[in-house]
Amino acid sequence: MRILLIAAAVLGLSTSAAFAEEPRPYDARLLPHDEAGLSALDHKQLRIVRRTTAQCNATEPFFVRARATQRPCIIGGVDHAVDTSGDRALQAYHAALPFNVRYDRFRSSYYYQQMVVQYRR
Repeated sequence: MRILLIAAAVLGLSTSAAFAEEPRPYDARLLPHDEAGLSALDHKQLRIVRRTTAQCNATEPFFVRARATQRPCIIGGVDHAVDTSGDRALQAYHAALPFNVRYDRFRSSYYYQQMVVQYRR
């Protein structure tokens, strides 16, 4: 049993769930209030997530891969790319996304569409 626990620790297979990140503050005034603008930001952020995920997949062993919210390579890479982009609207959009979908390369368009619905009210 001890050997299995040590092997799991070495491989990074933890039974504990990842802790959710605290919500990030953002300025909602920086976000576009139309569907086209939010869609463009969503595509831009998703492109960063997919590029970072591909880079992390190429450099990490296949047996270490877990969900994106449990992979520091993806979280750090995406956050760094967004922070250094200089695009304040992209930074606000990234912060507005819930943590569980912020790093998901397979997320749907539901999240930016919900922002559009909120602005129309």
